[in-house]
Amino acid sequence: MTVINNSMVPNLVKKRYSLQDLQKISHVLSENNSLYFPAFDNGLFSAAAVKDSNQYTGYQAAWVRDNIHIAHAHYLLGTDDEKQIAVKTVKCLAKYFYKEKMAFEQIIENNSAPKNQKDRPHIRFNGQSLERIKQEWNHAQNDALGYFLWLYSKLVHDLKIFIWVVSNVLNYIICNMVSTFLMIQHLCSGHKLTC
Repeated sequence: MTVINNSMVPNLVKKRYSLQDLQKISHVLSENNSLYFPAFDNGLFSAAAVKDSNQYTGYQAAWVRDNIHIAHAHYLLGTDDEKQIAVKTVKCLAKYFYKEKMAFEQIIENNSAPKNQKDRPHIRFNGQSLERIKQEWNHAQNDALGYFLWLYSKLVHDLKIFIWVVSNVLNYIICNMVSTFLMIQHLCSGHKLTC
């Protein structure tokens, strides 16, 4: 059974939707700023709006997966300015992953996935300073890294990010991400790479 806590929503839920129904839903969402995502100056998004009273939740952090989904939505459906925010988000994530280069290198050099989660590339971090958060978290979330790699590659393909103009730093990160994925894939299948 579906539980709906907002009194405006039940009138919008139907088994089938007409164009007029979808326009009404879009209007309600827009009217309530439901699809407004405030970004940090660097283009990243926090997991949620946080006040002093609920900072303990950690939702002021940036999560890679959330940022990719928000950036992708902005890129597909946004205004020209929102499309630029999407590019800014992905470029900032690339800068963050460069700071995480030691984690990628350790996986590749050691031919093994780290047993300790804090030794993996962090997928949840301080979105303003691009620093790791000193809080236990399961960073073994390769799908989040893969989403980044996918959207970064899409923006390169669409000529929104120019890899020959961007420093070798970003190219370095992409190569290390791919190598890390290959290493983990082989480790998960029981094979060791001999490179």
